[in-house]
Amino acid sequence: MVTDTGLKILYSGKVPNRPKLCRISINDVAGDYYFGIWDTKWPGGAKAEQALQTVIFGSPGTMVRFDTIGGPGYPYFKFHETIRNEGFERLHVAGRYYNTMKIAHERQGFGGNIYHSVVTQWRDIRTGVTVYVNYQHISGWPQPRAWSPLKIMMRPCNSQAS
Repeated sequence: MVTDTGLKILYSGKVPNRPKLCRISINDVAGDYYFGIWDTKWPGGAKAEQALQTVIFGSPGTMVRFDTIGGPGYPYFKFHETIRNEGFERLHVAGRYYNTMKIAHERQGFGGNIYHSVVTQWRDIRTGVTVYVNYQHISGWPQPRAWSPLKIMMRPCNSQAS
């Protein structure tokens, strides 16, 4: 995927023998992501993996909440995480239509952390690839730039059908 900000996202497909993981490169930096959404190196990976599985395989409206804490040395890296299945939507992106599942992730800081955001992703049902993202910054830092895809090249990363 190439975005209007120059960001390049490459979905390289499933990680061998790990069907819940998708290998993704963002500007040539590769990582493994649970269901193509949550980087395995991020805090709370085990909780996120279970939450995403429940939400993705659940019906619309399914919601899971959990907390992540960055660990010692990160006193303000504490978040209440809410991941929600917001249903299915046919979406027109970069000149094509995609049948998508809409997943919302609300992150709200606690324990002195004032960060708050909602990131909504539309995942192509056939491939599992995220084709569109909406970032709603509410408070705190950082404030990432919004982007839109200009070109989408598909390599399946579909944990939904596995």
